[in-house]
Order: sequence, then C-alpha cells, then structure tokens
Amino acid sequence: MSNVFKDSQRFMVSFGQSTNGEDPEQFRLYSDLVHEEGRELSEALMELQTLTDVDHDIRDQDHANKLLHATAHLTKETIDCIVVLVGLLNSMGVNGSKAWQAVYDSNMSKLEDGKPVYRADGKVLKGKDYRPPDMVKVVLESWGVA
Repeated sequence: MSNVFKDSQRFMVSFGQSTNGEDPEQFRLYSDLVHEEGRELSEALMELQTLTDVDHDIRDQDHANKLLHATAHLTKETIDCIVVLVGLLNSMGVNGSKAWQAVYDSNMSKLEDGKPVYRADGKVLKGKDYRPPDMVKVVLESWGVA
C-alpha cells in the first residue's frame, strides 16, 4: 500500500521542492493551491449532492452514468486536496505521519467506555476520556527542536 506522506516527499524532491520548511515562496504556493483545490472540491461535491438529492428511477442509465462520473470527479478532487494538503505540511517541515498519528489517537480517545457518543446529526462527540492532540510537540519534533 502507498504511503501518502512518503509519496508526497518523493514527488516534491523529484520536482526540486523543499520538504524541510525553509522555502517561504513554496509555502505560499501550497497555500494558494489549497484554496484552489478546495474550490474545485466544493464544486465537485455540490455536483454530486445535486444528483443525489433528486429522485430517479434506478433503471435510468443516463442518471446512473451522471452519478458515476460525478463520483469519479469528486474522488479525483478529494485526492487532489489531500496531495496539496500533505505538500503544505511538507512545505512547513512538519512530519505528516506523526501529525496523523497524533490526531488519530486523539480522535480515538473520543470513545466513552469504548463506545462512540453521537450528536443528533451523526457527528461523533468528544467523550469524557477525550485528549486533544499535542500538535506543538509534533511540530517541534518535526523541526528537530524537541
């Protein structure tokens, strides 16, 4: 299986980009790319939502084809966002794997007595054992300061 954090670093190094947080222009580029890709993701999401909000006969091949292509488009835009977001982390010199693990562990601490607690709309809430991620520690470790 591919590792998005390592793949991103290989990509960036192959294209002459920094992964140690020492290039402010590159940071600005990735910041701009996050905004650009975010807009494209939002448009693709709205397209698919519009198609799924309408009742259609399940045998309607034209609608099924539109759903397929809208889903494929949203998938591509989602991955594009992940690519530029991981590139942004690399541009800041942050170890994405460590950041991911810290947030994952924090999210898993939302379980209360081993069970999730939900808001009415289905969002997972923070249980009594919730621990926020220590992102300052992750950044300092990434920068070799801690």
